[in-house]
Amino acid sequence: MTTADANTAVVEGLLNKVRKAITRYSMVQRGDTIVVGFSGGPDSTALLHALRLLQAEWDIRLVAAHLHHGLRGTEADEDLGWVIAHCEAFGLELRYERADVAARRRRLKLSLEQAAREMRYAFLQRVAKEEGASRIAVGHTLDDRVETVLMHLLRGAGMEGLVGFAAVQGPLIRPLYFVRREETKAFCAALEITPRCDSSNQSTEFLRNRIRLELLPLLKAYYSDHVEDALARMAELLAADNEVLESLAREKLKELAETPGPKTLMLSVERLRALPIGLQRRVLRQAIQEVRGSLQDVDFATIEAFLEGEEGLSTQLPVFMGRSVRLRVKAWKLYIEELRPQASAVPWQLELKVPGTTEIARNGWRVDAVFWEEERELEGILNKEAFTWEVLLDPNTLVFPLRVRSRRPGDRIEVKIENRLKHRKLQDIFVDAHIPKELRAEWPVVVDASDRVLVVPGLAHAADVVEVGPNLAKMDISVKNYRLVLRFEAPNAYR
Repeated sequence: MTTADANTAVVEGLLNKVRKAITRYSMVQRGDTIVVGFSGGPDSTALLHALRLLQAEWDIRLVAAHLHHGLRGTEADEDLGWVIAHCEAFGLELRYERADVAARRRRLKLSLEQAAREMRYAFLQRVAKEEGASRIAVGHTLDDRVETVLMHLLRGAGMEGLVGFAAVQGPLIRPLYFVRREETKAFCAALEITPRCDSSNQSTEFLRNRIRLELLPLLKAYYSDHVEDALARMAELLAADNEVLESLAREKLKELAETPGPKTLMLSVERLRALPIGLQRRVLRQAIQEVRGSLQDVDFATIEAFLEGEEGLSTQLPVFMGRSVRLRVKAWKLYIEELRPQASAVPWQLELKVPGTTEIARNGWRVDAVFWEEERELEGILNKEAFTWEVLLDPNTLVFPLRVRSRRPGDRIEVKIENRLKHRKLQDIFVDAHIPKELRAEWPVVVDASDRVLVVPGLAHAADVVEVGPNLAKMDISVKNYRLVLRFEAPNAYR
C-alpha cells in the first residue's frame, strides 16, 4: 500500500465513524448551520476538517469558533494566530473572542476548568444564536468519554454519570463520539496538517489529566489492554438503560409538576415521596434542570436533603451561566424557582470615608480606604484573603469626595483593552461577566465628585487605576503616584 493509499484509508476511516455518529443520533439535518468549537488542537482540527469534507454531502454551513481564554500567555496568542491563518487558508468562516477566565474564577470561586468551560460554552451559544446555527459541534472523542466515566466513578456518580456524556445534548453534538484520540492525530497527519499542542494537557494539576496520564496507563499495564473499550461498552449499555428511566421520569414530572409562576416549578412533597426512591431522584433532578438549565454542581447531598427534608428547608444552588436558582419547601410543596431581580431597584449612594472604612449595610459590602506613604511597605497594607479586590489610585487625578453608589442608566467606564482606551457601558460589563440581574442593582460602583466611574470591584477599573493583589511583587508597574489603596470585601452572594 502506498503512502497516499494509507492516508486515504485513515481519512475515510474517520469520516465513516463521523457518518455513523451523525446518522445514529440524528445530529445533523440538511441545510443546518453548525458552529464548530475550534481550539486548534488535534481533536477539534480533525472535527472541523471532517465536517468540511462532509459539507457537500450534508449541505451544511460551518462556522469555526475560537475562544482565547486569557491563559497560557504567548502560547495562547500563538494558538489564536494559527487558528486565524488556518481558517483563511481553507476558506472557513471564523468567529473568535478573548476572555478573562482567571478573573471569572476568582469572582465566582470556581475551579479553573469550570470557569473556562462555562465561558467557552457561553461563547459558543452566543455565536450560534448570532449565526442562526441549530447545532454546536465539539471535538469530544471516545477517549474523552472513557476519562469522563472514570472521573464520575471516582466521585460516586449514579447511572447518569457512568454514561459519560451523551452524543447529543440539546444543540450540542459530538460527531467524534466513536473516534479515538490517536485517530484524530493520524487524520490530521494524513491531511498534512500540524495542529497546535496545549501544554496544559500535560499538567497533572487537573483530575482529567491525571486519569489520562497516570490511571489509565496503570489499568492497561496491570489489568487489561482493552480497558478503554470495556469502559466505553459499559457506558453504551448504561446509556440505553438510562434513557428508559429518564423517559419514565419525564412522564412522572409532567404528572406532578405545576407552574405557579414564570420560571418556577412546584412539586407536591407527598406525591413525590410516593414514588420509588430512584424515580424520586430523577424527577427532582429533571425539575431542577428544566428551571436552571443544567445539573452542574448539583450534588447528591442536595437532592437527598430535599427528598428527606422538612417544612422550611431552603437553599440556593450555585450560579450557573449567570442564573441563580432556589429550592424551598413551603406548605409541603417543593418550589424550584429562578431568582429574579425586584421589579424596581431603589438607587442608593454613600460617601466613602477616605481614609477609613465604609460599611454598605444594604448589601453587605465593605470598602477600606488607606493612604499609602512611601516609607511604608505597600504589601503590608494589602489583604491576602480570597475574594478581596484591591486597587491603587492616584489622589492627584481625583475630584474628592469619592462616593460609592448603585449603577445608573448610561454609566460608562474608560478601560484599557489591548493598550487602547475604550469607553464601555457598565450594562455590557455585567452581561459579559454573567452577573445575575438580581445582583447588578446592588453591585457597588465607585465614582469621584465629578461622577467619573473609577472602579466596579471584581469587574472593571478605569484605565488610570491599578489593580493589585497577592502577586504585586511580580508586577512590573510604577506606583510612585498611586497613594490611595481601596480594598473591597464582598459577601458570599457576590463572590
